[in-house]
Amino acid sequence: MRTDENEDGSRNVSDRHLMLVGRITSNWSLFETMIDMAIWHLADVEDNSGACLTAQIAGSARKLDALIALFHLHYPAESLSLRKLQQAAEKSRDLAEKRNRVVHDHWRLMDGKPSRLEITARKRLKFGAVFVSEDDLFKLADEVMHHANEFWKLLRPYLQYPDDE
Repeated sequence: MRTDENEDGSRNVSDRHLMLVGRITSNWSLFETMIDMAIWHLADVEDNSGACLTAQIAGSARKLDALIALFHLHYPAESLSLRKLQQAAEKSRDLAEKRNRVVHDHWRLMDGKPSRLEITARKRLKFGAVFVSEDDLFKLADEVMHHANEFWKLLRPYLQYPDDE
C-alpha cells in the first residue's frame, strides 16, 4: 500500500477530520447569522423581510460593510464602538479566508497526512498541498466561535429585542 492511501485504497481523510471541517462551517454559519440579525435590527425591518434582503448579500465582507454603515448611521457618536466593530470586521476577513480554504479546498491524504489542495491566484499563484492537523482544525473552530461570541457581545447593547423591554 502507498503511504498516501488508506487501508481500503482510498485517499480520503478521516471522518473525524471532515467532522472538524463541518464544525468550522457550522460555527461560521452562526457568525453570519449574527451579522444578518444585527442588520435586520439596525435597519428596523422584521426578521422575515430582513432575511429576504440579507440572503441576497453574498459573503460576510459585504454584510459587514452594510452593518457598519447602519451602525454609523444610528450611532455616529459611538466612535469607540465603531472602531471596535471595524476591527472585528477586519479580523472577520482574515478568519473568512481561513474558513474558505478549509471549506472549499479539496481534502486528501498526502504522504499519509491530511492535506488540502490550495489553488489560488491572487497576485501570485499558490498551487499545492497544505498539511493541516486535527489540532489546527480544532483551533480554527474555536477561534471562529470565540470571534462570533465577542462580535455579539460588542453589538448586543445596541440591538433591541422584545425581552429587553
